[in-house]
Amino acid sequence: MDGVRSWMTALVMSLMNVLTVGYSVERYDIVIYQNVETRNSSLSCLFCFNGDATNDCMTLKNISNIPTKTCMQHEPYCKVRRLHKDGDLVTFDRYCASYCKPGCTDAARYLECVSCCNHKSECNVDNAAPNGRPIERYPALFILTILMYLLGQS
Repeated sequence: MDGVRSWMTALVMSLMNVLTVGYSVERYDIVIYQNVETRNSSLSCLFCFNGDATNDCMTLKNISNIPTKTCMQHEPYCKVRRLHKDGDLVTFDRYCASYCKPGCTDAARYLECVSCCNHKSECNVDNAAPNGRPIERYPALFILTILMYLLGQS
């Protein structure tokens, strides 16, 4: 078992080195479980990937066409993820997730927005992930705008 664990550790370290050399917007979560995964029968989520503004994954116009998935025990969240590039929607996904941090993060020309829920099954029916860059991302610009406003008042 120690040989397998050291081999897996070396593999994870190699992957981390490769991922840090080339910048990527995607986050790769590598999790090694010793036990067989079991289903979390209390939570299921809408399950669709690579949706765009014209398909059912994003619009939910025909929700009966969207598959659901019973989440694994290590997936306590239903997640909605939007990825924009230069302001245009690139992908839209709904799925079970082991990690979920709501809000928007931007890197280079990409903006990733995420919303999370786990209060009931199939709760990931919203598009609530904020669209756009919140003002707290640019505090210096916000402060400069207020200063210019105040200086203009005098």
